[in-house]
Amino acid sequence: MEYREKYEDAAIHKEAYLSGLESLIRKREREAASVRSARAEVILIEPETYRHELREMFGYPLCEEKTGLPPRAEIMHLSDEDGYTVYRLRLEIMDGLWMTGLYFRLNGEEKRPLAIVQHGGEGTPELISGVYGFTNNYNDMLMRVLRQGVHVFAPQLLLWRSERYGVPYDRRLLDAKLKRVGSSITAVEVFGIMRVLDYFETFDDITCFGMVGLSYGGFYTQMVTALDTRIRSAVSCS
Repeated sequence: MEYREKYEDAAIHKEAYLSGLESLIRKREREAASVRSARAEVILIEPETYRHELREMFGYPLCEEKTGLPPRAEIMHLSDEDGYTVYRLRLEIMDGLWMTGLYFRLNGEEKRPLAIVQHGGEGTPELISGVYGFTNNYNDMLMRVLRQGVHVFAPQLLLWRSERYGVPYDRRLLDAKLKRVGSSITAVEVFGIMRVLDYFETFDDITCFGMVGLSYGGFYTQMVTALDTRIRSAVSCS
């Protein structure tokens, strides 16, 4: 081929393509805003309809029939503290997939609620509970919830700071791979927290559930509360 041109000669067409994509996104955003506005008037009248749609949007395993059995558990005693005991708890939320977290159980036989306390990006259950001697921007979040007289479970999500903990991962890549098989990282982790509720629901000394989350944890608090009616009270800072 003898035809030649400079790099910038076709720039106008690339700009037009990019502009068209951005215009398409703005159009879809306006349409989505209209849909949200209309649904806001009926979402509390037909909540199960919209829960079903949300499950389908996030994908497997939320859109599958859930087993009625509680997950298999492994529990390790870590520490006896003033008024409570700390355990590391591992739950098999799906076949071969274990979710780990810290369980803070208040001493005594009194029946109490349990709160899920969810860390955000670059966070861990150990960080938000002060295991390292500091809690950064979490401001003693977990202990402030524990002092309300409730048991606490803090799950570990795929959000830790790789360079600090030595376990590297690519959350976006894993999410993309999950989406190729009809799932998403959100679906798996929301499902995992729901399986945590399945486990604690078998405890005679736990009366009901709440959830608290900061940042990414606030997002998960909103999603779990929307999808699982066992969460009776939620505080989301996201």
